[in-house]
Amino acid sequence: MKQDQINGYIYFFKIKNKNIVKIGVSKNPKRRKKAVYSDPSKLDIIRTIGAKYPYRAEEKLHDYFENKRLEQREYGHKEWFNLTRKEVMSINEEDFLYKEKVMDKLKSLRLEAGLTQMKLAAKVGVSLTTIRNWENGVSNPNDENMEKLKEVLQSELNRSISA
Repeated sequence: MKQDQINGYIYFFKIKNKNIVKIGVSKNPKRRKKAVYSDPSKLDIIRTIGAKYPYRAEEKLHDYFENKRLEQREYGHKEWFNLTRKEVMSINEEDFLYKEKVMDKLKSLRLEAGLTQMKLAAKVGVSLTTIRNWENGVSNPNDENMEKLKEVLQSELNRSISA
């Protein structure tokens, strides 16, 4: 991803000598490290991933590793996971950033298909606000709505091409 497209970084901080990793978001992970843990010298930054929509990617990573999430009372937040360095390094960035590409194209595909936000919302079965939020990167569609979007846009594009 080009530097000018990065709005933040997903960071992975590992507590030294433990398989405990924090997955979070910051514009400056090195500076964030000081605020995250009582003794920052005991944290290693083992990986950062630049993202246009870092909070979406973070949410998807948290969901992916849900079964490895540590109890909130242990570390104070739900961002700590029982992960090894190898598990973190084996993460394929594209698996967590793919929706960015789709959402970047949503508005242009909608316009190309000749749909207003209101018409697309009705066809997908969501509110106008939801479509606006998706196009503006405020939120992202779940997998079911992503499939509906693909079906509606493909159908509308095919219809406009054959007309």
